[in-house]
Amino acid sequence: MEKNSAVKLSAFSFLHKTKLFLTDAAAPTLLPQMPIEQILYYLEQAYLKSKPIIIQTTDRKNASAFHEYTGKLMTSPKDNGKIILSSLDKKTISMIKIDEIRYIQLTTQTLK
Repeated sequence: MEKNSAVKLSAFSFLHKTKLFLTDAAAPTLLPQMPIEQILYYLEQAYLKSKPIIIQTTDRKNASAFHEYTGKLMTSPKDNGKIILSSLDKKTISMIKIDEIRYIQLTTQTLK
């Protein structure tokens, strides 16, 4: 048992010394609420031009919490008040209600 904890401590020390932990500097910042007309316009442009975007949403249960999604739109924003966003690595698909979106921005990440 001591051997296992020694290995864990040295792995922890290695990560801490090499700065491989996520820090607050890497955490996204809360962006201002965009008007719904602007959100719809940017969603439609991203869909028509097949551009990857970052969407920041407000948590339904906690207004001070937020989430970010990065990907490419798979459906038009005109469909049922929801969008489907496929992650850039195509491993995750998210369904997002348009009324939960706070902010949209283009990303420089490339599609895979």
